[in-house]
Amino acid sequence: MMFNSKDLNDSKGMPLYISFLHLLFPSRCLDCKIELLPDEPGVCVFCQSGLEAISLPVERPPHLTMDTVEIYALFYYKKQGVSQSLLHTMKYSQGRSLCVVWGRAFAQQLSLHSVESIGCLIPVPLHPKKKFLRGYNQSELIAKGILAEFPQVHLNTRCIRRINHTKSQTRKNRNARLFDASCTFELIPEHLSAYQHVGLVDDVVTTGATLMGIINLLRTRLPHIRITIFVLAVTK
Repeated sequence: MMFNSKDLNDSKGMPLYISFLHLLFPSRCLDCKIELLPDEPGVCVFCQSGLEAISLPVERPPHLTMDTVEIYALFYYKKQGVSQSLLHTMKYSQGRSLCVVWGRAFAQQLSLHSVESIGCLIPVPLHPKKKFLRGYNQSELIAKGILAEFPQVHLNTRCIRRINHTKSQTRKNRNARLFDASCTFELIPEHLSAYQHVGLVDDVVTTGATLMGIINLLRTRLPHIRITIFVLAVTK
């Protein structure tokens, strides 16, 4: 399934100076490397067709044991594919605008489904050192893209802190990730006292260890809160 191009671009149109910069320094598709049109968000329309869209909500992958948590995602994650190229750029290659644009595309898909009212979105936090080095938190920018279509929902970046600076999780196995997640986060429950239903936002779910660590923390301290997960991509 190819995502509608109008879902992936700012409805106000592209400023003239950006079009001029594109003429001088053309962007290339993250996957096939052909030159992008000015309104193609990181991935050309041909490679967009390689993103396997998901029927919402997601059928829970067998490695995720969060039995009462619904998961919403935009497409499936596959190694060595266009989804990996896109998500890698969002996280490691100054992909700020891509995070927001694809967050909005995700929100427009969500608006077509009956997602129960949520009080706030909680982006999975980065450790302050990692956020300083990277310059941004990709999950927070994805959440801001979602909120552009759901302005009544709040962004909550104060309720959970990452207190341990861990190395990249991409080369760790599931058990190592679960161990890291169990002692990585700190909850400030007073910042969630007004909410009955919250959404956790991340870029991708692979092992689910990070999100399970946060969910277990929330359920330990605030067992009454309902939790829904919003990620751009999930493994099968």
